[in-house]
Amino acid sequence: MLTENHQLNVIFLPFVSHGHLIPMVDVPHLFAKLSVAVTIITTVANAALFHSKIHRHSMSGCHIRIHTIPWPALETRGGGCIIADTFYPRTTEVAAELGIPRLAFNGSGFFAYCGEQCVKEHKPHLEVQSDDDKFQLPGLPDSLEMRRSELPSWITNPDEFSQFLGGCKESEKRCYGMLMNSFYELENPYEQHFNKCSRWNSFPSTIDMRPRNLPSLGPSILLGHRLLSTPFGAKPPWHSFPSSILEGVSSGLPMITWPMSAEQFYNEKLLIDVLKIGVGVGSRKWWNLGEHRSQEMVTREDIGKAVALLMGTSGEAEEMRKRARNMGEAAKRAVSCGGSSHMNLVSLVNDLQTMKLSRESNSHMVL
Repeated sequence: MLTENHQLNVIFLPFVSHGHLIPMVDVPHLFAKLSVAVTIITTVANAALFHSKIHRHSMSGCHIRIHTIPWPALETRGGGCIIADTFYPRTTEVAAELGIPRLAFNGSGFFAYCGEQCVKEHKPHLEVQSDDDKFQLPGLPDSLEMRRSELPSWITNPDEFSQFLGGCKESEKRCYGMLMNSFYELENPYEQHFNKCSRWNSFPSTIDMRPRNLPSLGPSILLGHRLLSTPFGAKPPWHSFPSSILEGVSSGLPMITWPMSAEQFYNEKLLIDVLKIGVGVGSRKWWNLGEHRSQEMVTREDIGKAVALLMGTSGEAEEMRKRARNMGEAAKRAVSCGGSSHMNLVSLVNDLQTMKLSRESNSHMVL
């Protein structure tokens, strides 16, 4: 057991929106279970959203400290490592000033990350005549198609937010590594593709249920979530958020997809075309959050068809349910002791602890 002076201290900075906050609040528990001192820095309002969950973790013997700050102030103090949402690019410089590593938390998985990078690099959407025309996503492990209408506005109509996202990507390249919202067995080919095309090392790991390597930057951890099953034996039509996907996968149930915004159309491709454990309701248009929808994109008949296929007795439906069950079992193995996610997390914590002891040793030598 490490003494308090040598204990690894990890600081977590979740982003304030629910889509980023929810998948990140379980990660500190995983670190705390490995005797890491954990502090979550967030606003008072956001702390209230997950205080009960942190309290339950504490009751199980995993002490997690919550440090609240007024919004929008943000002050980061010393520790062994900073784990900050990718939307906090400045934390890479803060970590460098403190002489400690920063890990960027990305709420998406490898597939969505690689898909968007493919579109940015090759710009295949500029080669089609209309928004409804399909184009190939070149260079990916699978042969996949998308429509221009399914792409985010920051790709099709670059603006200030596009510039901000570009800054986040540049910040990621300078940090020690990334935590990805996934697990190794879920999208291994895309993790390998990510490693080949990026400058990081990755360590796949998943949350509570869990997933691994990029070239010269640092580790990437795949993080997933425990799932709530439904009495219907299939996930209801969620909006294809990464957390909903991991919930469905972890429960071993096939899913109905209804993408609307963010990277959700990439997530739909993963479920339907790659993993083959999903059925779409026919959504074809990407929307900005809060944007007025002038026309009905999905009808009750569309949803009914998706439910009928997913719940049916056809060979296709049976095979889909079988694949979903197998993936659910893989998710459970990943987060169990000795599983891919568990082992990668242990490896990461050991690396961070070794770096901390090395910094302390060098500091004593200088003195």
